[in-house]
Amino acid sequence: MGIRFELNCEVGKDISLETLLESYDAVFVGVGTYRSMKADLPNEDAPGGI
Repeated sequence: MGIRFELNCEVGKDISLETLLESYDAVFVGVGTYRSMKADLPNEDAPGGI
């Protein structure tokens, strides 16, 4: 049990979102912004998302 950080990794280029979702129990995608904004991801407003 633990946390694994993948820094400076572009989802869709360096690794697919599907691979992340299949490999881990939970996935956090940080977009690196100083204020609240949308990342323009599919289902970004889905229930359970923060």
